[in-house]
Amino acid sequence: MIATRPMDEPADDRARLARVLRHFVRFVARRPEFMRLMNDEGKRDGPRMRWLADHHVRPFADAVRDLALRAQASGALPASVPAASLHYIALGAAGLLFSQAPECAYLLGVDPTAESFAESHADAVVLLLLGPEPAER
Repeated sequence: MIATRPMDEPADDRARLARVLRHFVRFVARRPEFMRLMNDEGKRDGPRMRWLADHHVRPFADAVRDLALRAQASGALPASVPAASLHYIALGAAGLLFSQAPECAYLLGVDPTAESFAESHADAVVLLLLGPEPAER
């Protein structure tokens, strides 16, 4: 049988969801101003919010929803968590730290935008949202 997925594509839905979450954490670590902008624009319905949501947020939301539904169907995620809740839990867990980077630096003495810290944060987000990786069989 010929593989139908790219060599670097994870084999299971949990791993794919982890990959999407890690990618998002890396994105907001490098561009914390995006989270700040969306935190402001997302508060009100208007053409700017809709444009930003359609062009920049919807791809993440769609990917998380689709992967979460598949992971729920396979038992990798609890089926009782609504997709909308998962989206905003992931968004907050992954991004709030970076939109509040100056506060984090002041209170905790940590630069969350440092690459090593961002990677550590991505690991934490994946672990807290998806739990530990299942043991190989």
